[in-house]
Amino acid sequence: MVNKKQGNNLPSSYRENDDFFSDPLIQSFMNEGNNKELFREATNENNLEASNCLDQRFREFYLRVRLIHYVDKLARLYVKSYGEKKEALCGTNVRHICPKRK
Repeated sequence: MVNKKQGNNLPSSYRENDDFFSDPLIQSFMNEGNNKELFREATNENNLEASNCLDQRFREFYLRVRLIHYVDKLARLYVKSYGEKKEALCGTNVRHICPKRK
């Protein structure tokens, strides 16, 4: 949600699209660096350079988000696969360590 105190400082497009700007991804992007200021310049002042800069920053931001999500998913699948292999080899639950054979 848009903070009521900030409401007058934000462009009208920001206030009119409260649902869009309440998205956690968009909030995170807008709170990074001076993106709010660039957004204000791009919308209120129709500054094409600010708009292009903001667009490029969002592309880089979203690429980082996707990369982090991919690495997280890859790690989770690896751990799951490792646990299944360990269980198949040891015949025990994943939470237990295979006992050493004598």
